Amino acid sequence: VSRACGPAAKPLTRGTVASWTKRGARLCRRIYAESTDRMLANMRGLHPALAEWIVWEGYGKVLSRPGLSPAEREACAVACLAALRTWPQLESHARGALRVGLPLPALRLAAGPSPRARRIVREAASSLHPTRTATSR
Repeated sequence: VSRACGPAAKPLTRGTVASWTKRGARLCRRIYAESTDRMLANMRGLHPALAEWIVWEGYGKVLSRPGLSPAEREACAVACLAALRTWPQLESHARGALRVGLPLPALRLAAGPSPRARRIVREAASSLHPTRTATSR
């Protein structure tokens, strides 16, 4: 596995909930942009503590740690979500991948061969770059 993915992530030995929350909130806003507050409200609807936990644990401790860039991590998320056929989440993470700098061809590759996943990627690209078609670049 390490030859394909690189060395395993080192355990976090430094940081506080406050520092992880700050770092996580910054990454979460980069990915979700204007949809961040709505996404977090949806999480709070599932459980009052879920949104805060996702920000500090998921985005702050895990997704912001050194190793992969945010674009590479979003490409992984897109590939998993497309394989799982979780279309609403794929839509959010396809836009997020573009927001953090994943090139459109790499996003298409990560989404795989599913016609529905390809359509979601096209729509995500069009929604972020309405003057450019999803087939450009």
